[in-house]
This record gives sequence, C-alpha cells and structure tokens, in this order.
Amino acid sequence: MSSPGKVSFKKMVSSLTLRIAWNILVILAVFGLISSFIGYWRFTESLTRQYNDSAFRTGETAVSLVNGDRIEEYLEKGPDDEYYQTKNYLDTLLEKQHVTLIYAIAVDTTDYGSFKSVFNSVEEGSGYTPWELGYERYTTNDEYREKYRQIYEEGLTQATVVRQDDLNGKVPHITSMVPINGSDGQVKGIMCVQRPMEELDHGRRAYLRAIAIATLILICVCVVMALVLLTRVFVKPIRYMVEETGRFARENDLSYESRLSHLSSITELQFLADSIDQMEKETVTYMDRLTVATAEKQRITTEFELANNIQTHAMPDIFPVFPNHNDFEVYATMQPAKEIGGDFYDLFMLDEKNVAMVVADVSGKGIPAALFMMISKTVIKNQAGFSKSPAEILEKSNEQLCENNMENMFVTVWLGIVNIATGELTYALAGHERPIIRHNGVWELKDSRAGMPLGTMEGLKYRNESITLSPGDMIFEYTDGVTEAQRVDNEMFETDRLVEALNHSGSIVPKIILERVKADVVSFVGEAEQFDDITMMTFCYRRPERDNTDGTQGDGLADSALISGRADGIGGSALISGRADGLAEGSLEGSAGISTTPDEMQGSTVGGIRTAGSDETAAGVSDGISGTDTSSPDPSMNAGATGESTSSVMRNFEITEVDSGKGKIRSIRQSFTSGYDNIQVAVDMMAALMEPLHPDKKLQAVVNIVIDEMLGNIDNYAYPAGEPGEVEVEGILDVETGDLIIRLVDSGIPFDPTEVVRHYALDDNESDSGSAGSSDVSAVAGTTGSADASAVAGATGNADASGLNGTSGSTEAGAGVGSSDDKISADQAAKEKRIEELANKGLGIFISGTRVDSMEYERKDGKNILTMVKNIKE
Repeated sequence: MSSPGKVSFKKMVSSLTLRIAWNILVILAVFGLISSFIGYWRFTESLTRQYNDSAFRTGETAVSLVNGDRIEEYLEKGPDDEYYQTKNYLDTLLEKQHVTLIYAIAVDTTDYGSFKSVFNSVEEGSGYTPWELGYERYTTNDEYREKYRQIYEEGLTQATVVRQDDLNGKVPHITSMVPINGSDGQVKGIMCVQRPMEELDHGRRAYLRAIAIATLILICVCVVMALVLLTRVFVKPIRYMVEETGRFARENDLSYESRLSHLSSITELQFLADSIDQMEKETVTYMDRLTVATAEKQRITTEFELANNIQTHAMPDIFPVFPNHNDFEVYATMQPAKEIGGDFYDLFMLDEKNVAMVVADVSGKGIPAALFMMISKTVIKNQAGFSKSPAEILEKSNEQLCENNMENMFVTVWLGIVNIATGELTYALAGHERPIIRHNGVWELKDSRAGMPLGTMEGLKYRNESITLSPGDMIFEYTDGVTEAQRVDNEMFETDRLVEALNHSGSIVPKIILERVKADVVSFVGEAEQFDDITMMTFCYRRPERDNTDGTQGDGLADSALISGRADGIGGSALISGRADGLAEGSLEGSAGISTTPDEMQGSTVGGIRTAGSDETAAGVSDGISGTDTSSPDPSMNAGATGESTSSVMRNFEITEVDSGKGKIRSIRQSFTSGYDNIQVAVDMMAALMEPLHPDKKLQAVVNIVIDEMLGNIDNYAYPAGEPGEVEVEGILDVETGDLIIRLVDSGIPFDPTEVVRHYALDDNESDSGSAGSSDVSAVAGTTGSADASAVAGATGNADASGLNGTSGSTEAGAGVGSSDDKISADQAAKEKRIEELANKGLGIFISGTRVDSMEYERKDGKNILTMVKNIKE
C-alpha cells in the first residue's frame, strides 16, 4: 500500500476516516438544524404571547379611559371637552407603552364590512395618518371581520391579528383588540392596540445566531474527538487488514509476517483479523488442491476427447462407406448427449452380395456405456462372420455379452442384412426401435417383434423377419434418442412425428433425409438440453449388381459396358449398365440404363434411363423379362416394366397442335415440383408429344436419357440443401422436320450445363485422336453403333455385340471386361481412371450434351433456361 504522503486526493477523500468524519458532521448538522427549528418555533411562540399580553394590558387600560355609553353620541354630535380629555389620555398612554397605534372604532354590525373611527392616537414617525372622528373605513380583510363578529356576537374579550403580508409598505405588526362595553354590558366599540414586530424579529435573529454558533462549536469538538477515537480504535486496525489482504492478493502466499494477531481490543475487529488469517491459509491450501484438480480435469478432458475420437472412428464415418457399390446407398450419424455416448452403428459387407447394418443403444451414459458399446460392437461384428442370420448373430452375441456382466449392462440392437442381388432384407430386433420402411414413396413403421436386449439373460432367442426391397425402397433405423427427444414441457418427439417428418423430407438421398429429420428434432426440442444420444441410419436400395463377364447367356445386364464418347479400345469399369439383351448384330435395341452413384459434394447426378417403353425392350427390359428403373423411387413409374407397350402407362397430357403452313407444330408444357418422382412425368410428356412420328426406339431412348440426366441434375443441385423447387418442362415438335425442342426452366442456383460439355470435350481431345473404333457414345448408350467388341471393350478379339451383352456365344474379350491375350496396358489403366473421374464430375451432363443436336443455355429473370434440340427422324 502507498505511504500516506503519496495518497492521492481522490483516495484521501474516499478514505474511511474522512467518511466517518463526514458522517458525524452531517449528523450533527442535521441535529443542529432540528434543534434550531424547534427552538425558533418555541421562542417565537413565547415572544408573540408576551407581545399579545403587553398589548392586551395596554388595550384594557385604554378601555378604562373611554366612556362607552357616549360613543354613539360622539359620532352623532361631535367631540366635546370629555372627548378631548379622553383623547389626551390615550395619546399619553401611547407614548408610555411604545406602541404604534391606539384607536377605538364602532363597527357596522350588519356585515362587519366597515367601521367608524372614534378615537385615534398615532405614534409620531410611524408613517400612519390619524383618523378624524367619524372617519369611515372598510374592513381590511376577512380575518378582521371575523374577529369583530366574535367580539360583538360571541362575547370574545381578547382578539389578536398578526399582519405580515399585503401591508402597503407598512412594517409587520400585531393588533390586539379589546371590546368597549357600555353600562348595560353591551359592546359599544372595539379598542385596538397595534405594536410593530421589529422587536420580535430582533429577538428571533439573536436566538438563531446563538444556536448556530453553539452548534458549530459542538460539531467541531465532536468531529475532532470522533476522528481521534475512531482512527485509533477502528480505522488503523481496518487499514492493517486492508494492507494484508492486498498483499495476499498480489503474492498468494503466507511468507509475509502477519500484523493481524492482537490487532485490536475490540472483539469484533480482532475476530475479523483472525478470520482473514485463517482465510489466507485455507486459500493457499485450496489453490494447491485446485492446481492438482485442474491438471487432473485437463487430463480427463484430453482422455475424453481421445475416447470420443476412438469411438467416432470405430464407426464408419467416411461416406460412401462402400464406394464400389452403386446398387445401394447408406448414411448414418451418431450425436452423443455427453462427451462420449452409448449409441453406435456399424456397416460391413458379409460377402460380395450381403451388407450388414447395425444400430444399437447401450444402457447408461458416459464411460461405462462407451466401454460396453465397444465390446458390443466387436462381439456383434465377430459373430456376424460365423453366423448365417441376424437372429443367430444376436443369440450368440447375447451369450457372449452375458459372460462376466457384473454391472448388468445391456444393449438394444437392430441388425439387418440386405442381399443386394435380390433386395431381400432380413433383420432381427433385440429390444430396439422398430424400423421405418419407405415403399412406393411412403414411409411406414414396420410392425416387428422387439425381443429382449442383449446382455439381460442367457438363453434368449430371437426371430428373423424379412421383407423384399424394390429399387427406390429405403430403411430408416434409429435409437430412442430421436423419439424420446423432449421439449421443456416434457412432450416427446415420438414415433408418429418421426414418420411424418420422414414423409415430409421430400428426398431420396440418405444424407439429406437424416439432415432434415435432425432439423425437425432440433426445431421441436427448442432450447431444451439434449437428453440422450441420437443415432440414425438410412439405407437406400437402388438396383442389383450382377456379374456376367463370361459371355454366356445371362440376365441381360451389361454391367461392364463402358462409355467414353469414343471407341479407342479402353477397357474399364461399369459406368453405364442396364438391360440390353434384345440385341441383334451389334445394334443395341434396348435402352441401356445409366446408373451413377449420387455424390452431393462432387455434383454428379443420379441417372437411370426411363423410356416410354416399346413392345420389345422398354425401360431396358427385353424378352418379357421383368425390369425395374434403377433410379425411380417408385417402380410403378417405369414404363414397360413387364415388356408391355407404352400405351399401358401413358398419362393423359394436353397437347397443342397448330398448322404453321409448312407443317404441324405440336407443343406441350407443364410445371411441377422437382424430384425423382416427377422425372417419369417429363419422360411420358415427351413420349406423348413424339407419338405421331413413331420415333425409332433408340432415338426415343436418347430423349429419355437426356431428360433423366438434366432433371436429375436440377433435383440434386439447383436448390440449396436438396430443397424441392419449381421446374417447367416444355416440348415443341415440328412434325414435318422431326425437330424436337426440349426446354427446361428452373429458378435455382445459376448453372450452365454447356460449360460442362465443353470442358469434358476439351479434356478428351487428346484421347480422341488415334481411336481404334468408329463408334461414339451411341455404340454403348443404347443407340445404333457399328463398333464390335474390340472397339468398346478394348479387346483384340472378334467378339460381337451379342457377346458383349451376354446374350450368346463366347468371346475373347468377355462381356465388356476389356481383357485380351495381353494384360491391360498402363495407357489403358490411365484412360480407365479418367473415365471414373468423369463419372464423378458431371458425366451424365456430358453424355446428354453429346446426344442432342444442339444445347443452349441462358440466365434470364433469375431463371436457368436450358434449350436442347434433337431430330427424331434420324
């Protein structure tokens, strides 16, 4: 603490000593004021009473000198010797008593509003003019009038009026009044004696001066005594305590020799000093412990973060989990309520055709639940490698988890296995939430038998349940953290609201579905704290992948077919595949389905050739073989799904037809919300528009591909976060020339597809040179092509198209494998990699741009307008 000589004025003013002195000063000043006021009031009252008594005595003396019976006679006849003698007596009395006025008046008793002067004696130099006998004057104010009345009517013997205001220059005064009675006892007049208040004012001022001087002396004496006493007894000990606490706050140790022991003789102050000493000792001890606790907490926090990372990465967290599979898509999330959670999910391939999915919830929270979660996950996955069905996996896992389960922990599990070749889902429940299945575009809760959680008791049995998924069907599995999410009023989200949220999600992309469901849960919960772990998984079944590479009779799936925009002998991956088994001599009569995996980050599109159908191979189906459009969420939307003609699924559209003078012009236009469910509507629109020309099935398939790819791109990327938006589809057909104009309009994010087409065209210029075949993309995409197997698959043999599509015969190259007597060269591998890159970066748009005769884009009035022209008489 600074020395007294260095204390600033501000600190000095705010010091305890001066505060105490100031408070004493204020208290004494208030006390002096109150005392002065009371004394002043009492002194004034006493002095006024003395004034009145003196004036009354003078008035009574004056009354004794006046003959009351002759007052009326004086007023009627005028003065006589007796009148003048009485007047002289009154003048003498005035001088002796030192009063200002002595006068007698006769009041008009009708209203007491006026009076007549009888006698009037005036002190010389007072400023008053004597009234003559009979002088009439109006009563000064109501106070006088009331006093007059009381004297005449009520027998009042003494009355006083104090005048301090409205004096017209006269000094304040007191007027005392005494009645003048006649011999009959009646009041004949009033004798008034007026005295100035100067003596009263002088006396009061003298009193106030005395009180003020005495109060100031008392205040000074008291302040000095209080300062000395308080400084020694209170201020000095408190100052020592302040210095000690300040030192401890700076140094945080007990090295300073305390001056607080035996500091004051006052019990309370000494107790405070001892408490400060004890507080310092306990604070040092607490800080030492806090340092250790902080370090321990930091260690635990670090371990929690590490445990969270281990737990997170123990579950598949990089999507797509199976990038080589485009026949299904799955996405899952787990958000723990605390640092680490007890929920978990798992995804793994049992073999080439079966994928296993697990969603589970461990009882409890925190580290115990996390440890049991890791054990459960490991046990279930290990048992999956030795068991054949979900029920058997759960039964064996339960037996293993029951061993040495001293804490009686348990885990609820949903385990499902999907055969991706057949779409069959087999699942079993161990006390877990029932799955929600999307079929025919509608989400519904599956009625299932729950069973008992794993780890509760040995010998439990579980039941397998099965359902066959169609392409576009989806599975949503979750933990009770979703349905039991609570608001502040304890209302739960519940299963019905979850099903409703799924049906309103408006997407078939698993990631977007989970994001929208999570948004609905967060919006419902509001400000309430997350109570339980939230885990969700969505599985979307797209189409079966089958291997048919031996060139033998198969199911007509050309899964190894390539598309590169040229026939330069590149062998590679299955980028475009579909049913195309109605082929003859290299002509792809069917509509080969395009299937690419949606990649929201890269901007590729979900494709699938939807055709209006034909008698032979509509929608990729030939020979009456049942087929399903791979990208439509509702199989019923695929035209020609059973080899029937298009008329069986054709919708009724309003088509305008006009005669231009050179031929008929047919047009059609319709607006609807973007989405895969409406792509088939656009396909059917164009099929109805082209119907009079009976276009070649290959050309019709090209139109279907273009519409599918372009509308799919709008659905995925035009609107933020996959939100649906309005799309306008317009078609104009010149029946004479066969020119078909397709115009797509949306108000989404600006995007020029022609830039993508030009980009890939430039990228592939070098590869185009030196191509070994004469076919282009049409040779592979389902249009007329003249390339043989060597041109498409990169083989050196003589395999024809029938061998490439698995219809008959054996080939040297296999069914699109691209193998030959020699291994694939490094150049071929590089080209193959390039095609894979194109597939992830807008390959569908590139294909569409190369299949139409022209493509133009403009951005106008906040809308994307894409115009494509294709001649269907080729």
